[in-house]
Amino acid sequence: MLVAVTGATGYVGRFVVDDLTAHGHAVRAWTRATSDRRGFAGPVDWRLGGLDRPGSEDALLDGADALVHAAFEHVQGRYRGGEGADSDAFLATNLEGSLRLVRAARRAGVERVVFLSSRAVYGQRLWDRPLDERHPVRPTTHYGAYKAAVEVVLAGYGRAEGWPAASLRATGVYGLAHGPARAKWLDVVRASRAGTPPRPRIGTEVHGADLAAAVRLLLTAPAGSVSGQAFNLSDVVVSHRAVTRLAGGALAPASPPPGGVMATDKLQALGWRPRGWPGVVEAVGQLVDAVG
Repeated sequence: MLVAVTGATGYVGRFVVDDLTAHGHAVRAWTRATSDRRGFAGPVDWRLGGLDRPGSEDALLDGADALVHAAFEHVQGRYRGGEGADSDAFLATNLEGSLRLVRAARRAGVERVVFLSSRAVYGQRLWDRPLDERHPVRPTTHYGAYKAAVEVVLAGYGRAEGWPAASLRATGVYGLAHGPARAKWLDVVRASRAGTPPRPRIGTEVHGADLAAAVRLLLTAPAGSVSGQAFNLSDVVVSHRAVTRLAGGALAPASPPPGGVMATDKLQALGWRPRGWPGVVEAVGQLVDAVG
């Protein structure tokens, strides 16, 4: 299968690309002239392009069997709040660029689409029901609204035309990709090992390799089980206190429980199995080794 990938050189995109090539798929990906294309485990056919470059979709999608859309233009280091001071430009690039990409994929005869969405689409949590895919989508950020809007378009294609287009509502992502420099908790481990308790924080997380496995699963599952569907993607609850305990340094203060854990039964029914707490232990151990 030839899979077109956007956001390939990003933190999450690297996990996706390496998983696809490791399982025998060919990958073609957008890149910028300034992107760091080093460190990939397999070959990638790079094409200049991006959400902010109308017309670059055709070279990416020509002859592709599937599309994985993980690109996201935002203020460096920020997802929620990634629009900075210019929400119009943020939406013009991400929303309009994504819709242009989806339409181009349909025209090109791309057989499958997986869109990397976010738990941010849920917005305000309703406590009288589980946080599964039937929970109302009520985003409270531009980031969540953008993700929800693309989901709706893909759902329309999937349900009206039977196009196997699906969305993954991902939680926080951890793990080492292309070294530890961009890995989650690096600063937490570094501070802890230096004797400085990091600030308290807690959240739901999934390993990048498990996210990549979920993407591949949606690319190969029976079309009827994914067309127009959204899937929650999450695994474990991790606090900075737990990370610092594993790191063997100064403990972060305790944190209250997170505001709702997504149910992933729908994805697990397709055969997805995350690595659970052992993945966190391994990742923190790798960060300790890197920090020294």
